[in-house]
Amino acid sequence: MKTMNKLMLGLFVPAALIASQTAFAAKITQWSYENEVGFFNTTGTAVAVNTINTHATFDLLGNTVANPAAGLATTLSWGTAATASGKSKFRISDTGGVNTTGKITGTVITDGAFVEDASLFHNNFKINTGSGLTGTTIRGSLLLDALVPATGDVFGPLTGFFKLVFKETNNNGEGSLGGLCADGAAKPCPDIFVLTNPGTLGPQVLGTIMGFEYTLNLKLSGLTPVGNQGCALVEQASGCLGFITPEDGIRQLDVSFNITTKNTNVPEPGMLALLGLGLAGLGFSQARRRK
Repeated sequence: MKTMNKLMLGLFVPAALIASQTAFAAKITQWSYENEVGFFNTTGTAVAVNTINTHATFDLLGNTVANPAAGLATTLSWGTAATASGKSKFRISDTGGVNTTGKITGTVITDGAFVEDASLFHNNFKINTGSGLTGTTIRGSLLLDALVPATGDVFGPLTGFFKLVFKETNNNGEGSLGGLCADGAAKPCPDIFVLTNPGTLGPQVLGTIMGFEYTLNLKLSGLTPVGNQGCALVEQASGCLGFITPEDGIRQLDVSFNITTKNTNVPEPGMLALLGLGLAGLGFSQARRRK
C-alpha cells in the first residue's frame, strides 16, 4: 500500500498542478462588434457633406462608450452635375451599399473567416469644372464585445485611419501627360483614388484574456497598383495603391477583418521541473516494486 501511495503521488500531483494552470483558460469563440465610420479632414473645392453620423455612443451588449466618429460625414459629393446621373460622390456604407448611417454591426468567429465590414463607394459622374475632391480621411472606431462565452470582456473602441488622395481628372486628358489619360485608357479619362497609408493594414495585437492573445487582421479588397503616371498625378511615389474609376462607373472598396488567437498559457519552467520530478518519482516507485 505504501508503494502504491508513492506511485499515486508521483503520477498525479504534477498533473493536478498543471490542470490548475490551464483550467481557467477559456477561449472567447465569438464576438459581437460595432464599427462607427466617417469622413473627416476633407479637402477640395465645393465639397458637400450630405449625411452625418448621428450616433453619439456605442451601445453593444450593455457597454456604452463615446463614439469618436459622431458628427463625421458618411457621404461626400462635389461638382455641378453635367448629366442626369448627378454629382460625383464618395459614400461609406455596409458592403451591400444600403446602410449609410455610419454604424456597421455584426458578429465574428474567433480564428474564423474574414467578415465583411464597411465599404467605400465612388460614383464617378461627369461634372462641370471648378470643383472637386482632393483628399479625405476615413476614421473607423471598432468595439468588440465577448459574446461566447459572455465574459464581459471588451476590446476598444479601436480607432484606425485610412488617408485618401483623389484626382478628379480632366476627361479629355491631362496637360502634364500630353493630353493622355493617366492609366493609358481611352478617353474620357477615369478618376484616380490612392490610399496613402497602406501600412495600417498590418496585424494589430488587441491583448490577452485568460491565456489567449487576440489579434485583429484587416483586409481591403479592390486595391491595386494604379501605375506610375497615376501615382505622379496625385503626387505619390511610384507603386502606390488605390483604384481607378471609369467615367459613369462605380468602384467599391471593401474592408473586412477577422480575429486570430495564440495560446499563451504555456507551463512555466518551474512547472516543467516539477513534472520531471513527478515522473522521476514514478520511475523510482516502479523500480522498488520490482525488487
